[in-house]
Amino acid sequence: MLLITPTYAQTSQTTTNLSLSVSQVISLTITSPCDSSSYTGNDLSLSLTPKTTGAMSSCPNIITISTNTTGFQLLFKSNSANLVNTTNNSYVIASTTNTTANALPVNAWGYAIPATNNATNPNHSILGIPSTMLTNFNNSYTTRTDITPIPSDKYAKTPTTDTVIKQLSLNTTPTAALQDNQTTVYYAATADLNTKAGEYKARMTYTGVGEEIAEPV
Repeated sequence: MLLITPTYAQTSQTTTNLSLSVSQVISLTITSPCDSSSYTGNDLSLSLTPKTTGAMSSCPNIITISTNTTGFQLLFKSNSANLVNTTNNSYVIASTTNTTANALPVNAWGYAIPATNNATNPNHSILGIPSTMLTNFNNSYTTRTDITPIPSDKYAKTPTTDTVIKQLSLNTTPTAALQDNQTTVYYAATADLNTKAGEYKARMTYTGVGEEIAEPV
């Protein structure tokens, strides 16, 4: 019997490591219950009919952040301390001088952040605004139109340099984090008959900054 023993070719083996780099993404969207059909996108439109003793109108921007980072900062600023008349820039509605939140004087404007501190309120991680100001904001605000006399709702001077209004780690308390990706900022203006008729504008800029925050040990 003839036996043939097969021979085998030598084998060689190597490996490759698959590496996937996922980019950081962050986006902001802005909505407002006072959006006007004459405006587009992110604009907030207020109307105000002056009264002899002054009247106030108010409305919020609602800023929503979407990100795959483990945290974020939200900053805001105005391009002008004043609301400026678009026809004659010598006519302005001045920024309130309130460095802590307080009632708006007549012919002034400012911002406010509902400051209720609980997990169901979308603003409970406000950090950048000075605590002396935050504690003076009211717990709730509502959209108002032509309210007179000027109510005691508390507003503050709008910053003209980037100011952090939220800094949030998404690694902790996931339920609260999901609620907290939304921030509500109210704006209000007051006017009496000394305010010239016309359209007054300022431009608000919101900036979202994604942050990679270490997992807690």
